Amino acid sequence: MKLVIVNAPTYEYARGNPERIGGAERQQWLLARALVKAGWAVTVGVREGLRFQERQQIEGVSFVGIGDGQFLWSCYRFLRLERPDWWYWRAADHLWGPAVEIAKLAGVRTIFAAAFDTDVEPRRASFRRKK
Repeated sequence: MKLVIVNAPTYEYARGNPERIGGAERQQWLLARALVKAGWAVTVGVREGLRFQERQQIEGVSFVGIGDGQFLWSCYRFLRLERPDWWYWRAADHLWGPAVEIAKLAGVRTIFAAAFDTDVEPRRASFRRKK
């Protein structure tokens, strides 16, 4: 089985960046490493830190640059190139709904995980949206 995650902070956490100590990136890194140890393939798509299609492997987890263009298009292209079974998404974001539809178009199943109430409160999920 192959799982993908799209999250640049997870890459920074895996590299040991002391500024990346948040719970979501830590949880995604621990999950990715555990799945690799269990025989899964895990690739993390990042928009910062790696150039488009540049790859790096850390403890068996692959990291690949997905480009810094339009986010949903970058995700679709990433899914089509990686051909995963699952796309794992941690925490709330207003783009998750469209991302699920993009995953369906690419033939990829999706998993959503929440850690606390604000992960599923729509008002807080839209905090990244430009006003």
